Amino acid sequence: MHSIIAVSLCLVLRVPILEAQECRPVYQDTLSVADGWDAPVFGTDVVLTDDEAFVGAQEAVIDGVQSGAVYTYALVGGAWERVGRLVPPDARDGHRFGTWISVDGDTMMIGSPYDDELGEDTGAVYVYERVDGDWGFVQKLLPSIGEELGAFGYVFHRGEMAVIGAAARTYGDIEGAAYVFEYDGNEWIETQRLTASDGGPGEVFGLSPVFDDDWLAIGSPFARNEINEPNGACYVFRREEGAWVKTQVLEPDLFDFGHTFGFDLALEDGRLLIGDPDADQRRGEVVAYELDTGVWKQTQVIEPEIDGLMGFGNQLAMDGSTLLIGAPDTEMHAGAASVYSLVDDRWVYVETIGHAPGSGLSLFGARLDIDDEAMMIAAPLNDVNSGAVYVYGFNCGGCSADLNGDGAMNAADVGVFMAAFDAGSLVADLTLDGGLDFFDVSAFLEAYSVGCQ
Repeated sequence: MHSIIAVSLCLVLRVPILEAQECRPVYQDTLSVADGWDAPVFGTDVVLTDDEAFVGAQEAVIDGVQSGAVYTYALVGGAWERVGRLVPPDARDGHRFGTWISVDGDTMMIGSPYDDELGEDTGAVYVYERVDGDWGFVQKLLPSIGEELGAFGYVFHRGEMAVIGAAARTYGDIEGAAYVFEYDGNEWIETQRLTASDGGPGEVFGLSPVFDDDWLAIGSPFARNEINEPNGACYVFRREEGAWVKTQVLEPDLFDFGHTFGFDLALEDGRLLIGDPDADQRRGEVVAYELDTGVWKQTQVIEPEIDGLMGFGNQLAMDGSTLLIGAPDTEMHAGAASVYSLVDDRWVYVETIGHAPGSGLSLFGARLDIDDEAMMIAAPLNDVNSGAVYVYGFNCGGCSADLNGDGAMNAADVGVFMAAFDAGSLVADLTLDGGLDFFDVSAFLEAYSVGCQ
């Protein structure tokens, strides 16, 4: 096989360079950690901010305690390097610290939804501040009503405000709630408790809270509709005179059953995206809304563009005109993620990144994040639950075959491709399907022929 590849690649040097290709994701790196234990579930959450990344590992064992941890990374010289690790100051087994992470500037909030301080699995959020480059613990947030199995810890914060969902560990008798905290210059104080006024037990209100300017959206993926079917909903609040007031309840089609509408949300600049991973017999979809004179109106239903995706919409990450959608149930939970671009106010499909290599049950796409230069896709169960996070960049210059990054395509790139392919490295995975085969060779040949503009 290797000799056939060599012959094919030799021919590429005679192919003329053509016009540039459009942007596409390209594999860059894989982050992983064990810390002496082979199943930390690394990648239970991932946050990407500029040249930093934060990865949760909710079952990490630190000094003999299965407390969970958050690992911090920095982009140094073009490579991601681990620079630190955060653990709770009152670490206990099974609290799942690192299940949810929110970072804004020099403030980090980490959800620990199975914390037991107020009762079994009532949950907590730990606040860290960065001073002189080091993250230090400053406060532990607890809900004013600490319900057992409440799972307080689904946190989103920006500036001096945070919203923390208590969506309930189990779908039993708990209705769920979301708590608003504000920073008074000295500490974070709870200022409001939000509930679904028309909700009921087991509806998981409080999942995936997000806010932007004066708008707040909260998922309730098992909310019951008018005919008592659990199809899900998204509750939208507006800030009026300092308090959040419910203005709309967004729901899927009443007569189309089998939804988990509101499982994940993304909100930015007057655009709201709602994941519905169980729609269409668990194939999934994402529903887009835009703000129009104070009312959120549906503008698009985004469905999977390729066959075989499952759980599409389980996770969402939006950054300006780029959208990343996770489908972790694909191929027996191996997982996938799809990239979309905003063109003329509509989300247009770009490409799908295939499941991570290794064991079938990896949940690639179960957590993800994106910024203007890179995206990170977690596979928390990859390699027998140890987990991994895959890093992809964006190649917008039509040089996807420029594997050495020198801005030109020549024999050196052919050598890099051959070495990566022979070593089984994802650098040679130009088809982004998580594996290496002759289709990657064909994709390299095609990209080389297109060249750099």
